[in-house]
Amino acid sequence: MSSELPATPPNLRGHEEQADATGTASGQASGSVALFSSPTTPAGNRRRVLLQDQYADPKDPDRKVRRETISLEVSPRVEVVQYNRLCDYLGLAEQLQLYESAVGTLFDDLSKQMPVIGKDGLNYSSNIRDTAISNNLCDSIGKSIGKKERALTDHFAWLWEHMRMLPKPDVPGVKQQSPYSLIDYQTNMVPGTRLQPDGLFVHQDITLETFATAHMILEAKWATCENGLIEADLGQIGDYVLRIWTEQYTRTFVPVILLHGGNVSLMAFTRHEVYVAELGPLCVRQVMSQVAG
Repeated sequence: MSSELPATPPNLRGHEEQADATGTASGQASGSVALFSSPTTPAGNRRRVLLQDQYADPKDPDRKVRRETISLEVSPRVEVVQYNRLCDYLGLAEQLQLYESAVGTLFDDLSKQMPVIGKDGLNYSSNIRDTAISNNLCDSIGKSIGKKERALTDHFAWLWEHMRMLPKPDVPGVKQQSPYSLIDYQTNMVPGTRLQPDGLFVHQDITLETFATAHMILEAKWATCENGLIEADLGQIGDYVLRIWTEQYTRTFVPVILLHGGNVSLMAFTRHEVYVAELGPLCVRQVMSQVAG
């Protein structure tokens, strides 16, 4: 796929373009699941997807087929782009510039809060250990209480709540940096569905946090996605995006924050493409020196 983006993005043609996503979490025939409004990907360009049995749910029997179909549609349409390029393509460049000039970068002090990623969890150094202990992130020796994806999600959730509420004393009237709360769904399903993303970003004034009110999705994978997401993960994340489009049919794109192997990526599912921008590290990787034999 070409790295050049079209001058007039097809997903910004206005709110009159409604979702073609007709599949629901309750399950419809696989042929009715269409994530994109553009023509179906030719069969010769598709990749066969075999999802693990763990995705089976007796109360959602069509989940496996639905996610396979979604993944087949999504896989050929994924493109990695620069963050500023993505904002410009989505029509957010001006808003981003205004926000940064008034508030600054949300994660200004992120590097000061980075744990080290270990074999199956995170390790908090002495300079942030007391804070991490007080927020139930780690034990007395700095090992994360949560394991793998849980550790990544818990750490990001703490950072998000901490940093979004930081006041800006140099900017009058700015009491916090973001009005969006991160709702944890690691142990509970989203109300009214059989779906369970790691989290949903919802405006702080919303009292019922569902796919109908969600602004953005949070998903964590322990493995690093340096070579791209595997088809099973694309199908899973696309399933959540599909539900948002079903509930919010005027949305032109759905953003997803993806934590993977200590890194953070921003995914933007438009009506025609999926763009991925790498935002940087969430954790520090410990470099192990190798001794030549």
